[in-house]
Amino acid sequence: MPGVSLSFPLIDGQLVTIFPAGSGKTVLSSTIIETIEQRSLDILAYFYFSIQREPVTLREFKCSLVTQLAKGLKRPVKGQPNWYNIPMSFKKLYMKYSPSKEPSMKDLDDVILDLLELSSEAYIVIDGLDECVPQSLRAEVVGLLGSLSQLDRGNTHILIASRREPDIEASISALPISKHVIELSVYKINQDIQQHLNTLMKTNPFKKWSPQLKEEVIEYLTRNANGVFRWADLQIQSLAVQEREKDIRKALKRLPKDLEATYERILKRIESEGKFEEAVAILRWLVFTTRPLTLMEAAEIAAFEVKDSNVLPESTDYSVAFSPGNRLLEPSSIQRILSGLVVVEDERYYRRYEMEVENWRFTDMTRAVSLAHSSVQDYLLSSTIAPQSFRLDSTNSQWFIFKSAIAYIAHYD
Repeated sequence: MPGVSLSFPLIDGQLVTIFPAGSGKTVLSSTIIETIEQRSLDILAYFYFSIQREPVTLREFKCSLVTQLAKGLKRPVKGQPNWYNIPMSFKKLYMKYSPSKEPSMKDLDDVILDLLELSSEAYIVIDGLDECVPQSLRAEVVGLLGSLSQLDRGNTHILIASRREPDIEASISALPISKHVIELSVYKINQDIQQHLNTLMKTNPFKKWSPQLKEEVIEYLTRNANGVFRWADLQIQSLAVQEREKDIRKALKRLPKDLEATYERILKRIESEGKFEEAVAILRWLVFTTRPLTLMEAAEIAAFEVKDSNVLPESTDYSVAFSPGNRLLEPSSIQRILSGLVVVEDERYYRRYEMEVENWRFTDMTRAVSLAHSSVQDYLLSSTIAPQSFRLDSTNSQWFIFKSAIAYIAHYD
């Protein structure tokens, strides 16, 4: 990535990157992580904050850092296959709190500092700090990272990728350290978009396109993206379903001009297909539940029926019934109905959030479904959403979730 992935490993102290919404900050963070891993640049720890994850605590964040840093410092025992030497401080921490006690914050801090001192170079990448809740935790995370960057050896390199938020900027500005703020220009982000599209053109179905068509599509999307990675990604997805070059060129001329117009087109398509009620029900749960939903759970939500729907969305005076006959025949239908708004996560999602995946069968009962991007939630909560009937209100949505749960229990009671 221009100006980021190459310069990041060379910078000592705090490195902060601020990207606008839709600029593909997670793609950039992932690329930086892959670059560090490929170059075997000593030890690496990373953490992805997400609105679709269960809220984490500062203790859990520190535990994640400890685990990853210790893993990076393990060394094989000569002549003993599958045996490793691990840092003594980590071993002592494990012995002290095994099997189920929570380590103290001070002990975690001490071990993190010791592990960083043991490393010749350490890299910490934090993605999506703006999606960290509550806001008070953001300040604590920034404070912790700031203290780590002050180590005397100067061997700790830290990257924070985030949208610009006032509280995050204030926390970073208050750090008594040398700070590097990188504002990626639209030009640089468009370069990354072009590179991303060039890579996609080597895969199906795009590799079947003629060289001229590939060039036309890449040039048009790059020129009109205005630095919004998410917009370009959604447009290439919509073009992928077209079969003939004639159809692709027609669709290219009719693409929505920005991200909001793209989401509006998706919602109007859902409405025209008669899937408004199912879509809103699932989206309410995805936005306002406190943990990710599995694909099976999300499909079950489609079976809820709202009675007296004429009072929605202004009133909470309505009833909800559970109708098993309204279940989606295939849970995977959610991907089609809500295409562009949600994603069904694969093994990479679970590895990203450090979930154990060995010997795990990925089925509809285990695969997580989540909003495709934080901008989806922003749009659903926005007063400028169109059609307005899709706008999600916090109070009404919480009531819907509550009434749905009661209806589900009543049905099986």
